[in-house]
Amino acid sequence: MNIDRIAVNNGVFSGVVLITFTLVLSFVNPEVFLKSKSFLLLIPFVLILIKNASDIRREAGGYIEYKTLFLQGFVCAAIAVFMCSCFEFLLFNYIYPELEDIYKRISIEALEHGKTMFGEEFIEDKIALIENQKPYSLTAIFSLFIWRLVAPGALFAFITAAIMKKSKPTIKS
Repeated sequence: MNIDRIAVNNGVFSGVVLITFTLVLSFVNPEVFLKSKSFLLLIPFVLILIKNASDIRREAGGYIEYKTLFLQGFVCAAIAVFMCSCFEFLLFNYIYPELEDIYKRISIEALEHGKTMFGEEFIEDKIALIENQKPYSLTAIFSLFIWRLVAPGALFAFITAAIMKKSKPTIKS
């Protein structure tokens, strides 16, 4: 596989955008950031994946096959997700460690709203688990990286490649 410089550049650009959004949102309103960061970060992520596919197709002369476009989109997504995951590790552990307490409080509040649905004992077990866990440890961040890469990274690379691919027309004589 030949990795295109456009995919690398767009991946780095996407990573920087995601890091900037993460930093600004976490300091402006940490609760809103923690509750909706997946959705808020998904918008620029998808837009840059579309830009990446468009740039690669344009460089290829307007025609590009699905496989190439998917792989280049996946490279772009992998770089962006890696950069953002590394930054979140630094943010939660060194830059703004109070976010972890806010995260735990929000998680516990969400569980307590579901007491009638899941039962008291189940909720108490989950609350104890949340209080004792380190949600942004190195292991958790690695797991989060894999999850983000497989689910949204691969999915949106797949979708953009399917939409943006264009085969050369065959000429019959």
